[in-house]
Amino acid sequence: AWAFSKLLVVHYPLSEAISSMATTKMSQASPQDLSNLAWALASIGKFDQPMMAGISARALALIKEFVPQNLSNTIWSFATLALRDEPLLEVISSAAITQMKQFSPQDI
Repeated sequence: AWAFSKLLVVHYPLSEAISSMATTKMSQASPQDLSNLAWALASIGKFDQPMMAGISARALALIKEFVPQNLSNTIWSFATLALRDEPLLEVISSAAITQMKQFSPQDI
């Protein structure tokens, strides 16, 4: 998903297959996996509600493991897709405050 989004290519059959597979493996996703997947979907403008809900649920469970880049990329992705997820916004905001000293200029 990341490579296709980097090229701004939307291949719908592949996109659907990735969504289906990623949804079944969401419980194994790391913070980087989650932020990369969210970023890839947002970059191509693909609003996949079940996928984003899965990303949110897993992120809520793993938020203490997120590094600044994971936080930034995840919240950027939700904002880009105009998806307002209050619980996710709250935990990312809290985690960002806690980790603020670790943020690079790019993370801010």
